[in-house]
Amino acid sequence: LLGGRGLLGYFSTYFLTWVSERMVNELRLKVLEKLSTLSLDYFTRSTVGDMMMRVTGDTGAVHRWFSMGLADLVKEPMTIFCVLGYLCWLDWRMTLLVLALGPACVLPLRLLGKKIHHATKGGVTAKINQSSLLVEFLTSIRAIKAFGLETPLLQRFQQLSHELVSAHVRGKKASELINPLIETGA
Repeated sequence: LLGGRGLLGYFSTYFLTWVSERMVNELRLKVLEKLSTLSLDYFTRSTVGDMMMRVTGDTGAVHRWFSMGLADLVKEPMTIFCVLGYLCWLDWRMTLLVLALGPACVLPLRLLGKKIHHATKGGVTAKINQSSLLVEFLTSIRAIKAFGLETPLLQRFQQLSHELVSAHVRGKKASELINPLIETGA
């Protein structure tokens, strides 16, 4: 049973990776193609970092979802079904008790999901701002040096880096609390 699950997991991951790589590459090309058709007004209002995030960051998030989330979406329901069947076979009363207490896990998971969402949103904003600042710094280096603006721009980049680290740590902290909550019975 476990060997079959492992083999199915391998093929599932391989084929999902094969498909997702091609789909995300195509998506990335379509996003860049769409950007190229937008008006100059859009480019005036948007930052370079924001546009870079649309082409690389957003498509990277879709890729991560395909490579990790979709595989779990296929494997985990089968695992739950098999485990529940085995538990019912062992002791159906205990299984019913566990199933009755299961919904108590939902509220903490929803709260943690909201925390993860807010941390991710803050991280994306910080990454966009940091990318924009980096592009502006590198493309305007002559003017920056001429006016002696290296220090304030480096401080701003450092601040954005701290915001990014803080958002990632908050998100990781919330996501890592999920297993202990479930395992201790919420």
